[in-house]
Amino acid sequence: MSAAMVNRASGERARFLSAPEHPVLEVLLELDAMHHGPPPHVHPSAEESFEVVDGAVELLTGRRWRSLGAGEQLTVPRGARHTYRGVAGQTSRTLVRVSPGEPMRAFLTDLYGLAEQGRVDAEGSPRLRDAARLFRDHPDAMAVAGVPTWLAPALWGALAGGRS
Repeated sequence: MSAAMVNRASGERARFLSAPEHPVLEVLLELDAMHHGPPPHVHPSAEESFEVVDGAVELLTGRRWRSLGAGEQLTVPRGARHTYRGVAGQTSRTLVRVSPGEPMRAFLTDLYGLAEQGRVDAEGSPRLRDAARLFRDHPDAMAVAGVPTWLAPALWGALAGGRS
């Protein structure tokens, strides 16, 4: 088990439970109450499942929000639009599994690295240039819902600017 990665601004903590060489990424995700979650997104090459351990979370799949409590789970197929958020007044712990997991492990490592460096806004989201670099550098991990796949490489490249 790895050390917790923390995004203090968003109230989110994540701990890798699976070894880097394991094909399925297992992450224990802890959310503070009222955590807003990432923007709606898809995983182009992976399936993602959520199993609530403690508390409750809300998951958006397609255009419908669903509440999940302790012991409940939901699997999001590859390419399906989704996001998650905390529930008012409750902290939560959720076991997240991503298969295949390697692209998402690299994405999350870089994302939490930005948070540790203070390169996130007041809600914990990376600033535009850093977000564009994440999407440019990790195209198989996560894509913003609504951005056409044919446009994404040029868009993220233009917004990211040079390497850093």
